[in-house]
Amino acid sequence: MAVVTVSYNTKELTALLHWSLRTVLDWPALEVVVVDNGSKDGSAQLLAEAEDAGMCVYIANEANRMHGPGLNQGISWLASRSGQLPTWIWVLDSDVAIASPDALTVPLALAERESAALLGDHGGTNGTRSNGS
Repeated sequence: MAVVTVSYNTKELTALLHWSLRTVLDWPALEVVVVDNGSKDGSAQLLAEAEDAGMCVYIANEANRMHGPGLNQGISWLASRSGQLPTWIWVLDSDVAIASPDALTVPLALAERESAALLGDHGGTNGTRSNGS
């Protein structure tokens, strides 16, 4: 499982996201990739320190490349690195905080049972989008 998020001047929120991924979520071997789009609020230093501590992969952009291209950059990094590709990539905004240790357990079990290709939380639905097979 890998998480990809994009940061832009969201130092405190990104720190809360990291904290919740590492202390609230019960998911072993979680890989976290953060693309920072040239933040000027201290996010770059926070993320560099988090990378040095082994908490994430930090990809720094000098300018704001915007959210979508930043996500593509993070996913491309995952695809091009050595090693096994993640089975799932969880795309999270930097202002998200995980509130439950089993936040992934039920959605992933459902996705595997239904052969889903995409997961998402859509306000009360079961969260899956089938791949049609």
